[in-house]
Amino acid sequence: MEAQDIPKLYHSPNRMENPNDRMTIHSGSFILRKAKDHTSEFTVNGTIELKWSPGVNIVLNGEVRERHSMEFFKWCLENNDFEILVNGSYIGSCFITNKGNERDINGEGIVDIRGVFNSKVVLGASTKKVNEIRFVLPNIKKFPGDPVRHGTRFLSNRIHLVYDSMDITIDLSPDYKDLFAKLKDEGGYIFLASGKLTTSVPIDIEESRDILYCLSRFLTFLNGRRTSPFLRQGYKDGKILWTDFSNYHVDIHKNSPSVAPIGDFIDFGVLWRAFRKLWVEDHEQIRTSVHWFVEANNDAIFIEGSIILSQTNLELLFNWLIVERKNIKVTTGGAANKIRVLLSHIDLSPDIPEKCVHLLEFLKGNDNFQNMDGPEIITSIRNAIVHAKKVKRDRWGTLGTMARHEALQLSLWYIERVLLYVMDYKGNYYNRISKEVETID
Repeated sequence: MEAQDIPKLYHSPNRMENPNDRMTIHSGSFILRKAKDHTSEFTVNGTIELKWSPGVNIVLNGEVRERHSMEFFKWCLENNDFEILVNGSYIGSCFITNKGNERDINGEGIVDIRGVFNSKVVLGASTKKVNEIRFVLPNIKKFPGDPVRHGTRFLSNRIHLVYDSMDITIDLSPDYKDLFAKLKDEGGYIFLASGKLTTSVPIDIEESRDILYCLSRFLTFLNGRRTSPFLRQGYKDGKILWTDFSNYHVDIHKNSPSVAPIGDFIDFGVLWRAFRKLWVEDHEQIRTSVHWFVEANNDAIFIEGSIILSQTNLELLFNWLIVERKNIKVTTGGAANKIRVLLSHIDLSPDIPEKCVHLLEFLKGNDNFQNMDGPEIITSIRNAIVHAKKVKRDRWGTLGTMARHEALQLSLWYIERVLLYVMDYKGNYYNRISKEVETID
């Protein structure tokens, strides 16, 4: 490719200079209206913002001024379910979290309020169909991609995904290194990439949410932690029609391993086509498996809980791939044998890898466990936790933290390899056990 043929990098104007910077959605007056019957409205002067800490939320802060209505307003707060209108148009619903500083000035009642939105928040003509959606991505890893131009610089910052009538471009920020350094230092959230979804057939906002939900699950699997398109702006023929400010799920910054190697190319396009096809055919299975994988990968419920979740995930994948897709019946051997059959189907040995040194040391020093393989270790630990029989607790009570960690990593590696298999992936990936980039042939 000649230099002049390299496309320009897309960089969204919706930027964050520092982690956890609040973003103003609306400033000025808006209407607080009872959701149940629309019988009362209050004018609020204040702001609506996207905030990141202590959790990602859309919040409102403002001042209600209503002559002779203080008591009525208090009654409304006891029925705490409100709609918000900006410029006469509904943008979302909320509940009031704090009410204070009640005062009276010249017969006018004034109350300071704070609230949190409990719905999607969309400004603009949300019923209109669009053919382009622009967005930003928080907390995404730096994946080497296709070349783009930014001024005089050439960067390997582009991920390009195509499926049927959809074309998705994701460009990492040209300032990624500096932004990520701030994120690593301060923690929290920061926008690290910009993206565009274009379609040859116009789509409505609900159709766009399904596509972007699928994209978020795909990127979450590659990222090892949840990320999702934020600040979604719908365009029709270059004109913006609506902006979706909703707080889609994204995880706070933390380093977590994943199949995507840092510093080594992975064919995102091939993976995306297979992932999207699976999503269209049976999205519940792939959605659930990725959800449980990322929960376990992030130790959301500590090592023991993550091992339980991982084994459940492996049994889900067994039923999906072996029973439902391949129509193979396995009736003996319990959960461990199901996992062995699953591994055999993807040509992966059930033997414990040499890199799991703490796990192997434990087995070597215990006569009852010396012949166990990976599937039996995982299921035995899970059974000892779930069934809570003293004999089982005693047998596994001496298993140290590092050995338990290796057992968890082993189960997560199995899940990653099965998911890559169902996506028919061939190529480089990061092996969390060997901690090296390896190739699936």
